[in-house]
Amino acid sequence: PKHKLGEFMVETATRAIPDADVILFVVDVSEMPTAEDEQIARLIEKYGRAPVILALNKADLLPPERVIPHTDAYFKLVRHEDWMLVSATRGDNRDKLLDMIIAHLPAGPRYYPEDQITDQPVRTIAAELIREQVLHFTHQEVPHAVAVVVEDFKERGPNLTYISATIYVEKDSQKGIIIGKEGRMLKRIGQAARREIEALLGTQVYLDLWVKVRKKWRRREEELRRLGYALPKRR
Repeated sequence: PKHKLGEFMVETATRAIPDADVILFVVDVSEMPTAEDEQIARLIEKYGRAPVILALNKADLLPPERVIPHTDAYFKLVRHEDWMLVSATRGDNRDKLLDMIIAHLPAGPRYYPEDQITDQPVRTIAAELIREQVLHFTHQEVPHAVAVVVEDFKERGPNLTYISATIYVEKDSQKGIIIGKEGRMLKRIGQAARREIEALLGTQVYLDLWVKVRKKWRRREEELRRLGYALPKRR
């Protein structure tokens, strides 16, 4: 990892491997395996006990003459119980992949109500929905230097929720990209995020967005903790 955020993400994934019921290993099949792919494969071999499904993504970018050498390289990279050629961009074989994952999941008791789709707090989901729209509209211009913190979350009546959130970036130039000319980009981000959050909550949402710079926040542990990237201590 190039920074503390990268270390956090790798550690989070590594800790999750032993407890997983299914491991979905997503790779870029349009390219041959990278050093990062090999590192992940070693982690799966070391810690993984669950069935492994190999999702060969970006299949739409794979020339016919490279299908066999590329797929063979990934088949040899990691042990796996199933595999699927997919394209996340076009949605190719997405439903088949989902069915494959479900088929490998063990039956178990219902831990949550049937209509509950996640165990994450609503504030956390709202922050992720905002971050999703930032990345959607800014594409590759501010790749992973974005964090979102919901500062205020209040119900103001039976059909109105007020949310104030801050979008943190590392550079002034990134702040300018997110705000856009005369605030137009931030407005587009806010409108799209508001629609997603309204669908989640089932109420009207007043969304107040701010953009602030915290230089090199991905490299500083205290900033990661403040922005919600903190791992619990190992037992």
